[in-house]
Amino acid sequence: MKIILGKEFSYSKVSCCLYGMIYVEINNYFFPNNEWTDIPTAVIEMWSANLTNISAQNGKILLMFMEGPFYIKGTLKSKRIKLNFVNARGKKKIEKCYVINFSDLIKASINAINDLDAVIKCNNYNILRWNKVLNNRDKLIEMAKIW
Repeated sequence: MKIILGKEFSYSKVSCCLYGMIYVEINNYFFPNNEWTDIPTAVIEMWSANLTNISAQNGKILLMFMEGPFYIKGTLKSKRIKLNFVNARGKKKIEKCYVINFSDLIKASINAINDLDAVIKCNNYNILRWNKVLNNRDKLIEMAKIW
């Protein structure tokens, strides 16, 4: 599993947000699709917070995209996580379901945070709550050692 980020981003000084491509690739499946644009910093902020709190959520996570009714619903059992890729446009449906190692999801999240952090630092962007994401990354790094 990979969290794919685009190569080009647009930055708003007014909202302090970064806009660009973000989607998930798993076994040659792209969710929501391989041209999905969103607010990657906000998406990664939500996802990293949910992942670091998974034990407090009884092993359940909801990884939502900001722009549209798409999300990934996860259920952790032992060291594996079942991921349902949900399209809630119109009638809600599970498009695909995969079971992967939880550590792979953690590593994909860490990589996405690192990639976005490089873009933010290189361009000297001021992103709201980005320090919170970096704190979550540190927690994910510690979690990766256990999982």
